[in-house]
Amino acid sequence: MPICENCKTGWTWKQTLKSSFVLTTSMKCPYCSKKQYTTPKSRKQILLLNMLIPLPLLIQAFFDIEGWVTINLMLGFFLLAIVLLPFWMKVQNEEVFLN
Repeated sequence: MPICENCKTGWTWKQTLKSSFVLTTSMKCPYCSKKQYTTPKSRKQILLLNMLIPLPLLIQAFFDIEGWVTINLMLGFFLLAIVLLPFWMKVQNEEVFLN
C-alpha cells in the first residue's frame, strides 16, 4: 500500500483504489491532501498487470478457444488487477517520468 512521503501515513486499499481512478497524474493524500505521484517502478508494474487483461484475446487468435472462456479469463484478469493494484502502488512527492 502507498505511504505518503509528507505525513508518513499508509493508505488503505479502498483509498488507494479510489485515488488511482483519476485522469491526472497526481493523487491527493487522503490524510494531508498533498499531491503524490506514482513511482516509475510502480507505473511499470501496474502497466504489466494491466496488459494481462487483453491477453486472452491474443491467445484466442492462435488457439481454438471459445468466446465465453476468453471473456471469463478477461474478467478474471481484470479482477486480479483491481485486487493487486493497491498493493503494487508506491507514491512519492515529485513526478518522475519514465525513460
